[in-house]
This record gives sequence, structure tokens and C-alpha cells, in this order.
Amino acid sequence: CSPQVNALAQGIRQNIAVQNNELAAVTSLGAMLAENPIDQTVFAAGQSSLLGFVKQGIAIRENNQKIAPAGNAALPGLAMVAMAQMTELNLTMGIGMMVNAASAGGIDSMVASLNKTVVELKGDFAGGITQNMKNLVA
Repeated sequence: CSPQVNALAQGIRQNIAVQNNELAAVTSLGAMLAENPIDQTVFAAGQSSLLGFVKQGIAIRENNQKIAPAGNAALPGLAMVAMAQMTELNLTMGIGMMVNAASAGGIDSMVASLNKTVVELKGDFAGGITQNMKNLVA
């Protein structure tokens, strides 16, 4: 393999590692939603951590797209990951907006909406890991 392809493979592996961190972070948020009452400060910190992982994954994927040789078989898969990451970013930011907008009743009033978003993100992150495994062998 060329140095470019080796660098791309390493970058995809880095992105998979970050995706595993995203999955762990969103799973942690889901566990926090099961608490009664929910510690809004801890939940907000967890959301912030998740957002950091999502942004890190985007930066790695953008670099992977830049270093991929023209015509590389992983490029279509990286484009799919890019689209999914925009959805993940919006959902993660949406969690933050819901937490910030929580009324005096606190975050507990938003548990159903937050749980729905957490479940969606878990599926998205798992799908991203699967896609990047395919990109790695492309």
C-alpha cells in the first residue's frame, strides 16, 4: 500500500475509535435519563463531552477525505459518513438546546424527547462504525 492509503487506513481507525467514544458517551446519557431526579449539571457535562467527540470525529473524517487518493474506494463511504455526522451533530446540539431550555420543572419534563434522541444517536453511531469498517476494507 502507498503511504497515502496507509495514512487513510490509520485515519479511519482513529475515526472508529472516536465513534466508540461517541457510543459510550450517548449510552451514558441514556443511563442518566433513567435517574430520578436527573442531575441536570452532570447531564449537561455529558452532552458537552459527546459534542466534543462528534466534532473530533468530523475533523478526522474531513482529513481522511483530504488525504484519500483520487478514486479511492473508501471515498463514497466517507461521503456517507459525512452526511451521517451532520445529522449526529444536529441531534447532539439539539440535546444541548433542550437541556438549556428546560423549564423550572427541570430536565425531567423532557425525558421522553431526550430518550428518543439518545436511541437515534446510538443507532447512528453503530451504523457509522459499521460503515467505517467497510471503508477500511475498501
